[in-house]
Amino acid sequence: MDGTVPYVLRGRTKDWKAHSILKNPLYFSNAQPMDSVTLAIRAISNKTKELVLGTISLMDTAKANLSYKLLEKQVDGIFDTDGTLQYNQQLRRLIYTYRYRNQYIVANDSLQLQLLGNTLDTISQAQIQVGTIASKNQRKLAAPALTVNNYSATSGNYLFVNSKRLGKTESLFLWEQSSVIDVYDLTENSYQFSFYVADIETQKLTTFQVLNDKFIGLIGNHIVTYQLGDRFKEPQQPPATTALNSKKQVSEYR
Repeated sequence: MDGTVPYVLRGRTKDWKAHSILKNPLYFSNAQPMDSVTLAIRAISNKTKELVLGTISLMDTAKANLSYKLLEKQVDGIFDTDGTLQYNQQLRRLIYTYRYRNQYIVANDSLQLQLLGNTLDTISQAQIQVGTIASKNQRKLAAPALTVNNYSATSGNYLFVNSKRLGKTESLFLWEQSSVIDVYDLTENSYQFSFYVADIETQKLTTFQVLNDKFIGLIGNHIVTYQLGDRFKEPQQPPATTALNSKKQVSEYR
């Protein structure tokens, strides 16, 4: 798929042949498959000129459904609401993790907000400066933005977030030679634990996916896989103990 052209191709792994299934020109900047005929998308609204979340039905006539309530504008509605979009197949939930603030959104298939969670960092306001190129009528970042959550993935009950901020209790030595992954339980809205993915030849983790109990990451030109603990194996069982209050964890950890 490519939302700037736009096109969406679908095929079968049996013969690896794909065909176009997007009948109408519906544009998007990010998309995740929900099922074989529906995409969760992030797009720029023609009405507000800001980022919105939505869905595209790829049936006989492609149709977009946008929500103007999920993303919260703090500065400009474009850079400040940037983030990573994921779809959790097991929970049937859209998950959007903000890049420049300590929040993530969980919504159902109907684009109704189910949960507004917090990551461990304490930065709740996007620290960005937006400038304008008058001759091109374009907006751009006027200074490097402070990244809080670099990338995320989801599987089962869990959200995995690559944090870009050093925690108060974390080792600077480990931080400089690896990437930290914070793990959150979406059913309890709680932080669980963190683990580290080691750099390879000074190259850091750039993107990753989690499939049940397998962590798959891209580091430079290397694809790495890690076996996660038993708690991630299907079927998943709810934790035996009640999680701590998420606000308490934020103040103690970061």
